[in-house]
Amino acid sequence: MTEQESVQLQIAELRARVAHTEDPDGHIADDEDVLRFLLARSTIEKSAQMLRTHLTWRKETKPWRSFCPACDETPGYHALRQIGFDVEGRAIVYTCFDQCADGIGFKNGAEHLTYAIENAILAMKKYDQKRNKRGDGKWVWILDYAGFGFKNMSVASSKEPLALLQAHYPERLHKVVMLNAPWIFGGFFVMLKPFVDAKTYAKAAFVRGSPEEVDQGLQELGISGDVASWLLVEMERNRRTPYPEEQRQFWMKPPEEGGNASGGESEFHDPRGPASWIKEYVESCDNRFSQIGSCVEWEEGMPSPMMVELLTGRTIHAHYNFFDEQDKFWYDKRRRRRRTSEGEEKVHEEVKEEEEVKEEEVKEEEEEEEEECDGVTWKKKLYTPEELGIVELPSNDPHSKIYSV
Repeated sequence: MTEQESVQLQIAELRARVAHTEDPDGHIADDEDVLRFLLARSTIEKSAQMLRTHLTWRKETKPWRSFCPACDETPGYHALRQIGFDVEGRAIVYTCFDQCADGIGFKNGAEHLTYAIENAILAMKKYDQKRNKRGDGKWVWILDYAGFGFKNMSVASSKEPLALLQAHYPERLHKVVMLNAPWIFGGFFVMLKPFVDAKTYAKAAFVRGSPEEVDQGLQELGISGDVASWLLVEMERNRRTPYPEEQRQFWMKPPEEGGNASGGESEFHDPRGPASWIKEYVESCDNRFSQIGSCVEWEEGMPSPMMVELLTGRTIHAHYNFFDEQDKFWYDKRRRRRRTSEGEEKVHEEVKEEEEVKEEEVKEEEEEEEEECDGVTWKKKLYTPEELGIVELPSNDPHSKIYSV
C-alpha cells in the first residue's frame, strides 16, 4: 500500500467516525480539511473527537457569519486584517498594537480572528484558482509591535485566540512573524508557552532591526514584493509621534493628492494594504446583486468589516441577511468550489447532488424537521460515509501526502 493510499484510508475512516455528527456547511466533504484534523492528533480516535467538537462548534457559532461585537461598537477596535499573500500563496494577516482604537484590543479577539481566518481561507482558494495552482491553505500572522507595552501583556486575553486556533483551525497557521518586538515581550512569550502546543510555539519568527534588516528577514520568510514594501512603510508610519490619524482609520483610503496628511510627504501610502491586494481583492467585488441593493458578494472572501461598510454603505450584518434571503446555503456552495483541469470554476458533481437534495428539502418544508436559528429556518442534514465518499487527490497534489509542520 502506498503512502497516498494509506492516507486516503485514514481520511475515509475519520469521515466514517464523524458521519452522524451534523456538518452544517459541508466541512468534511473536503479531503484537505479532514486531513488537517487527522494530522493534529496522535490517534484517529482523538482526531475524531476533535472533529466532532469542531463540527458542533460550527453548527452553534456559524463562523461563516462571524463578526466582531467590539468593532461594531467602536470601528477599528481591532486592526487585524488581511493584506495579501506570501510567495507561496499563503494569506498574510497583519495587525499592529498601536493601530487598535484603544491600543490594546482585548475584547472579542477570538470573534475578530474567526472572521479574518474564514475569509482568508476563501481568499487563498481564489488566489489558487486565479493562478491555476494549489497551495497548502495555511496563513501567516504578522504582528507589528509598535505601541506594545505592559498594558498588552494579558495571558488571559491571549489564551482565547490561541485556543481557537488549536481547536478549530489545526494545521492552518504557517508562521507568526513578530516585527521589532520589544525586550519586555520576551518574558511574556515565555509565560504563554504552557498554553500553546509545541508545534504552534515553534512557528514564531522574530524579525528585528533596521528597515534593511527587517526587509531581509521578510524576504527569507517568503514575504516579498509590494507586501514587504508596504510593511516597511506601514511600520515607519506606526512609529510616528503624534500618531497619524489616517493610520488609526486604516480601513479608509487616504487622499492621493499631496500624500498622507501627516508629515506632508508626497509619497502615497494606503493603510488598507498593498496596491495589488486592494485592486484584486478589496475593490474588485462582484456587484451582481446591485440591482436589489448595495450588498455585494466577495467570492474571494470579505475584507475588514469596516471596509465592507465603507465600500457598500451596508454593514456586514446586512450582507449576511441578504445572502440568507437569496440562498440559505450560500456559504456551503461558495467554500466548496474547485478548479477544473481546464481552469474553469465549477462545483463537484457530488456537491451538485447535495445541493439538489437541499433544494428539494426546502420545497418540502412542511414535511421536514426544521430548526430556527436567528430568525432563519435551517434544514438539519446528517451525512453518511456513502453520501460523502472519498475525493481522489491527484498523485502530484501536495495534500495527497502527510506533510510536516
